[in-house]
Amino acid sequence: MQHGGHITKDLLGPRGVPVGGAQDPVRPVALYTTNAKQSIPNGAATYTIVDFEDEVKDPLGLVTTGASWQFAAPFAGVYLVAANVTFASSTAWAVGEVVSLHVYVNGSERARLSVGAGSNSVDFSVGGAALVYLDAADTLDIRARQASGGARTLTASGADNYAGIAQVM
Repeated sequence: MQHGGHITKDLLGPRGVPVGGAQDPVRPVALYTTNAKQSIPNGAATYTIVDFEDEVKDPLGLVTTGASWQFAAPFAGVYLVAANVTFASSTAWAVGEVVSLHVYVNGSERARLSVGAGSNSVDFSVGGAALVYLDAADTLDIRARQASGGARTLTASGADNYAGIAQVM
């Protein structure tokens, strides 16, 4: 139903098309950032869910924020996932220290967005995009990993740390 120009999610039919004759479908989309300086623990096998806690746009309420941040697909289809995180440079990155960013679906890795190796003392970003197929009710999260010998924090900038998910087919 339209309320003040908005379509409530309880009146959506299949694939996000509003019931009752409205013209424009509401496509599943979620845009989030974080400026919370989340700490990512050290570990070659430690993949930490990134809490993109600041909502930019999520008209259907598809994301749950917090330590178990996740996007829940309302419909089956192909989704574009784009994300970036930037590790703050409190100490220099040594040659060979690795950071990476991954897309997980229902708890299993589905796509590796980026892998990088350190070599200097600047902030270190990893990011990318992937197309993934999701069934209705699948959950998706974005995980970061770093192996530098100690915990590292993300920068305090939503421009550095963001995630966007949109159904494209």
